[in-house]
Amino acid sequence: MVFQTADVLRRSDGGEQEAYPLLRIMTPLIKFRACRDARVVTGDAMEVRGGCGYIEEFSDARLCGTPSRLHLEGTSNIVALDVIRAIQREDSLPPCVPMSTPC
Repeated sequence: MVFQTADVLRRSDGGEQEAYPLLRIMTPLIKFRACRDARVVTGDAMEVRGGCGYIEEFSDARLCGTPSRLHLEGTSNIVALDVIRAIQREDSLPPCVPMSTPC
């Protein structure tokens, strides 16, 4: 997904008009994915450290705390709104053509 987004960004920056609408959807989705995966990675880092990972002096415990959870929940709502705006404003999700031609 990261490489796909990077390719679409490169094409959009190069002036390809068709790439921008796709970029408008992929950008918030990649942000959501990164925020969601950050919690998993942080949790795994805490497990690797064993009991020491749960001590508040280490950064992993702070990263896994309430601010991280709130950021994730807020991000998912913002992503949903941003994708809806992209679909409405930039026509980023055109309807499919008849079944004879794949979408």
